[in-house]
Amino acid sequence: MSHIQAGALFPPRSTSVDGRRKMSYNIVSLSADNEMAIAQTATLLFTSFQQHWPQAWPDRQSALQEVTASLLAERISRVAVDLAGEVLGWIGGIPQYNGNVWELHPLVVPTVGEKELGDRSC
Repeated sequence: MSHIQAGALFPPRSTSVDGRRKMSYNIVSLSADNEMAIAQTATLLFTSFQQHWPQAWPDRQSALQEVTASLLAERISRVAVDLAGEVLGWIGGIPQYNGNVWELHPLVVPTVGEKELGDRSC
């Protein structure tokens, strides 16, 4: 899955996972032709909301529909991926108020050890 790295929007980032290890990742656009990343994103969405909000996406199919909807031309869909191309987090953007405001929907950043991906305290 190294082809997902080619579209990196920002330089690679690193975050501390457990105070010792560093985890490197890139932020890239999620594209409709990357079925593996779409499936990983849907699974991440489904599993991340199960504990606190299980009715949001009650099954993997509803999560997949949400991910697919994020790929519409007027929306933004970005994923954080590790150096192997595995999806670590996801954020979508929906334009509101004639494109003057972006609704962040959804935002999925699972806990990794005691820190979260992108935690500024890392």
